[in-house]
Amino acid sequence: MAEVVSPKPPQSPFQNVRTTGRALDSPNWRMKAEKSPDAVPTSPSPQTNTSRTAFARPGPHAPQAISEGRRLYVGNMPYTAKSADVEALFRAAEFPIERIDIAIDPFTGRNPSYCFVDVQTKEQAARAMFELDGRDLMGRPVKIKPGVQKSASSTVSGSLEPRLDQWRRQTQPSFAKTHSDSSRRVYVGGLPRLTDQDAVKSNIRTFFEGFQVEEISKLFTPHPAKRFEPGEHYYLFVDLVSVEAAERAMDSLHEKMGPWGGALRVRRCNRREEK
Repeated sequence: MAEVVSPKPPQSPFQNVRTTGRALDSPNWRMKAEKSPDAVPTSPSPQTNTSRTAFARPGPHAPQAISEGRRLYVGNMPYTAKSADVEALFRAAEFPIERIDIAIDPFTGRNPSYCFVDVQTKEQAARAMFELDGRDLMGRPVKIKPGVQKSASSTVSGSLEPRLDQWRRQTQPSFAKTHSDSSRRVYVGGLPRLTDQDAVKSNIRTFFEGFQVEEISKLFTPHPAKRFEPGEHYYLFVDLVSVEAAERAMDSLHEKMGPWGGALRVRRCNRREEK
């Protein structure tokens, strides 16, 4: 007697398709969700390019932003900083940005210590270079300079400016590296925003009269969060002739009225502040 074989039910085309886990978080799924008519609209945010080759093969937007003077080079960043951290730095100072080009290594999760930011106008770029240069980003004072055209001889960054900036750092060491003995160094805070470095040093030497000042650093920009707090928050460092002189200066000058009309904070510095 012949065996009767029941027909198999037709298989669903999605029977072997994974519908949970990481697959739903992939860019393709997100793209489909964004294109769906039922997708919920979100607030606009700047475009972000995190590809490792973002600077080697820039898109058509980069030359336009460069030629219009709207592209900025953001250097001396912490290696762990992400695009959201850079965006927060600009937004805290009320600079709307259109695009962030930041290369993130997929293996280490680190950036190359710089990125590029496109703002809306040339005027905003000029103000950002003036107001944000030296601002604190996760413990490091960032460098804000004009973004430049890519060159064939440049490295994976695709920009000549980082190479020049690296050369400047090598030939002109920072205050902390040049003056490595921090035991004689004091932190001077509560300074207003000043642009004449020669005048700053002259007034600080007068303020420290009798304490044998050896070196005075540049004026550092406070963390963006400080701008919402009352008072002045710019600061610098002073190296004195000895540890004893530094101790006497902290005891005598802390909370004394400074050359610019406000009380200055004179205390021992720490390594994080020097970077």
